[in-house]
Amino acid sequence: MRPKKPISKATGARTKAAIKAREEADVRLREIDLAASTRVKNDIVAYTKFKELRKVFTDCNLINGGADGTLIERYCITYSKWCGYLDELAVLKSENMDINEAGKTEQLILKIGSELNKMENQLYLTPVARVKYQPAAPLEAPEDPLKAMGFDV
Repeated sequence: MRPKKPISKATGARTKAAIKAREEADVRLREIDLAASTRVKNDIVAYTKFKELRKVFTDCNLINGGADGTLIERYCITYSKWCGYLDELAVLKSENMDINEAGKTEQLILKIGSELNKMENQLYLTPVARVKYQPAAPLEAPEDPLKAMGFDV
């Protein structure tokens, strides 16, 4: 997985003002070392994926340890289950086992695949999610009604 491009090098029809506004809106959080839970560490596939994602998210410096860390762990565990079901399906098809069992496994793979896709979009891991990401516009302070009437206090 390639890392996210810095905003200054992002391509597209963005004006200098839009790039500046986007850079100012970027939240830079303190350095947080994401630590994997024992559940993730015990699963080799999940832990490998976790290390890969930790590197990606540490480079972009846009996560905090709480909710984002939990979502990353959930994604890694789900990814591991998905890989396990793919392996199981390959074994079932190679041994010409029960067709109903293979069908159930295929349904599970599709369901878990759609969950993975949703989590990838939430974590901005897909190119489409990165393109759609727009930082929230800064809130403007409401105008004081007394100032509008000429009472400068």
